[in-house]
Amino acid sequence: MKNIRTRARKCTNSLGLFLCAGLLVLLGSCAADDEGQPQSQNDAASLVPSDASIEEAEPEEHERSSGLVINEIVSRGGDWIELVATGEEPVKLNEYTLVDDKDERSPALLPERTLNPGDFFLIQALGEEAASELPFVPFKLGGSDSLTLASKGEIVDFISWEDHVSEGSSLGRLPDGSGAFQVTKPTPEAPNELWEEGQAPCIDPFVTDKVLSIQIELSSEAWAAIKANPSAKENQEADFIYEGKKVEKVALRTKGNSSLKSVANNPSSRFPFKVDFNEYVEGQSFCGVKKLSFNNGFKDPSFLREYLAYKVARDIGLPASQTAFVDLTVGGEHLGLYTMVEIVDDDSFLESNFGNDKGDLYKPDWPDGHLMWKSANYEDYEDFSIENNADTSDHSAFMNLLDVINHGSPQDAEKVLNVDTMLNYAAFNAVFVNLDSYTGNGHNYYLYEQEGIFTIIPWDLNEAFGRFTCGCNSDEVINFLIDEPSCGSLEERPMLHILMQNPEWVEQYHQHLESIIEGPFNRQNMEEWLLEAANLIRDHVYGDPTKFFSNQDFEASLVTEGKATGNTMALLPFVSERINSIQQQLQDRLPSSNEGQGNCGQGGVPGGGPGGGPGGGGNPKCPDGVCDAFEQAHPEVCPEDCQ
Repeated sequence: MKNIRTRARKCTNSLGLFLCAGLLVLLGSCAADDEGQPQSQNDAASLVPSDASIEEAEPEEHERSSGLVINEIVSRGGDWIELVATGEEPVKLNEYTLVDDKDERSPALLPERTLNPGDFFLIQALGEEAASELPFVPFKLGGSDSLTLASKGEIVDFISWEDHVSEGSSLGRLPDGSGAFQVTKPTPEAPNELWEEGQAPCIDPFVTDKVLSIQIELSSEAWAAIKANPSAKENQEADFIYEGKKVEKVALRTKGNSSLKSVANNPSSRFPFKVDFNEYVEGQSFCGVKKLSFNNGFKDPSFLREYLAYKVARDIGLPASQTAFVDLTVGGEHLGLYTMVEIVDDDSFLESNFGNDKGDLYKPDWPDGHLMWKSANYEDYEDFSIENNADTSDHSAFMNLLDVINHGSPQDAEKVLNVDTMLNYAAFNAVFVNLDSYTGNGHNYYLYEQEGIFTIIPWDLNEAFGRFTCGCNSDEVINFLIDEPSCGSLEERPMLHILMQNPEWVEQYHQHLESIIEGPFNRQNMEEWLLEAANLIRDHVYGDPTKFFSNQDFEASLVTEGKATGNTMALLPFVSERINSIQQQLQDRLPSSNEGQGNCGQGGVPGGGPGGGPGGGGNPKCPDGVCDAFEQAHPEVCPEDCQ
């Protein structure tokens, strides 16, 4: 960090927000008034713009006086500003304004509140379209930015910073209210603490060179409630412990479809989970991440499908989640090896992949997930959900997407769709025969809108490498048709069908195929990544007390020629044979199309029959053609597969 400029000092009262040190985030108490009571309604909103002007002058010319000063700021991973009252007299907040360095910004007037000397007051920096019951300013803080605190049009405090240190640290005055700004440990509404030498800042939590130790602690009553009705997916309050560092008051719930149903009616507690750091303490995050998914390895004896598929997806430029391996304990029960996955409907994911989180984010699902036209009324599509702007979106952009891909010409597609990403996504799914997706059963993907243009985002890749067969036999999986990369008719995937009608885009799609199989998916890369990851997790696999498959299944699923479990090929032989098939299809030595009928003749219906198959109970992955060890032990999960 360099170039911290300042004039003034001090702190405030309020929420209790972000603490992340050495991969740690903590939250403290709620906002309170001077007597410890909840804040008034005047505090529970964006600080209103002030019509006061700020004197034109260089900030350095203004000397600090007693009163209110900026005491600490965090500008990455949960932006906030801490003010403190100095001197010997009470301070009226509504005599002050705050603004950052954007020319067009209006200063934000602080709420009607009186601070006693030494009181801290915490303000979130959430942006223009945010909503919060706690005080916030309508702008965010950047890694290089400035803040101006003014009173009656005159600057009373100013800080400017460049190349701010990474997440997990703050800039704070030492001593509080009067000292120079230094790199500090985030201490909202508490005295500042110097950043200890060698103390690791909060970094990307998705560590890839170790299996992380994570414990989720909750009351016995809360854990019993989850186990009594896991399908309810109800939040329970818990504490999250990452490598020994605790985050309090997080929301824990079950998640998933077939991965949850596989254990919901059985004695096993190996549920898939979702953790939300922001549910109970607004603005709380874990090193900038507000939500995490913990996947239980359902249908994957290798434990590696998600890790490898997401790795390739990110490598080829798709907006795809990060992952990490974790050894998970919940409610005192050691559940074993899970995959931790970055959640798409987290604003940190959208900001890092798209530069903002303001667009509409949709998660279509089967049977409407193929985006076939039903009507011009959004409410008629029961299986669409909007994940972020439900109260503000009129869905007009999304309905325009549906109209164009179903009724427009290929030339119109670029007006509503990020064409290159869609072609890259289709190529990725074709290479991995990833049919638990838009191109397969109309499931497990997101669409993010920016200025009317939608980008597809992959999700839930645990059945990549042909694990979800969509009714294909093993030969049909390996020779999956690249020019009709759908399970059933290509026309029933209009978002892809409209693109494949344009010869230039077909060529662009072929180029993506070649780039994938010659780049990250080539055998040498995949073998190196696979064996490295297998060696990393092997001891944890063997020590996993609740895993779905045996140790022998794990080893056989890696490099063994032939069928590892059921009719599913081991990972490395799949890579070799799939590359060979794609190369031959590109050279016209193998068929690459099927007169528009796609692959395997399932017609695109999840499970090959109405509602997920006659015995699937609405499960889009039943049947999938695989009678695996878990289904043999629990035939009620999907009886069709093991008939």
